[in-house]
Amino acid sequence: MMTLSCSPVRGLLIVGSLLVLPAIASAGFVTLSQTSDPKADIILQSYHIGERTYTNFVLVKKAKLLWQSPPDDVNGPISVDRGDNVVGLNKERPTDSEIADNQRNLNLGLILDTEEYGAFGLKLKFERALTAPLRCHKDVPSVLIFERGQNSDLTIQGLDADGDPIGHVLHLVRGENQTSAGFSLDTTEISHSQPVGFWEVHLSQLGVSSIHGLLITCEAEYHGPDFKVIGLEPGPCEAPEPTSVALGWLALASLGLSRLQRLGRRWWGLRC
Repeated sequence: MMTLSCSPVRGLLIVGSLLVLPAIASAGFVTLSQTSDPKADIILQSYHIGERTYTNFVLVKKAKLLWQSPPDDVNGPISVDRGDNVVGLNKERPTDSEIADNQRNLNLGLILDTEEYGAFGLKLKFERALTAPLRCHKDVPSVLIFERGQNSDLTIQGLDADGDPIGHVLHLVRGENQTSAGFSLDTTEISHSQPVGFWEVHLSQLGVSSIHGLLITCEAEYHGPDFKVIGLEPGPCEAPEPTSVALGWLALASLGLSRLQRLGRRWWGLRC
């Protein structure tokens, strides 16, 4: 379904196909520096799918808050948050650079926190473009979005080099197609730990082959997502081992010789 929406308060025009995140055939899992202390640093170390391991992450470089719902006397709709024992900033009404600093790392104990009925539009630009993986990595997602609580929604769309929205508008639904990240998080904004899950987003789901960033939208009914965005770049396909190549050529040569021998026997039989 094609959607075209604009809010006069926000002044943000969104054009694209609105999709709910489709099912992913095989979900991966992540390894972390530790999972026992929800108040401490929890560093993303690698992403795994099947027997393959990926560590080439692409971080957020810049952020721009486009609009937000009106703040109250104390809290803004979005804040930068941290685990209770994590060194970092926890602040209401953060600046664009403070939002970028919060996302520009692999510490999952540093997240953006949204008030329960908060709403906003946010652009995040990656340090370099993410392109669709080669065929050998086609099942590997390009973006991992971690969400504390597994009880909130987000809407995302790709951005081109100029920061303009491209492709589909993708609605990430709470509890649907989310993989458990295997840890819980307790930050300054809450009084107890909550489990963390993550969505695996493929560029094909966004309807594009390359993005430079994401447009992230939260509406009041999304229940205040608390999240972290990290890109993933699988890299080139692995070259086959020299021994494997040699064996492959040997097999082809043997096959060719066998066929020549059969042809020779047939030809000689005709002459006799």
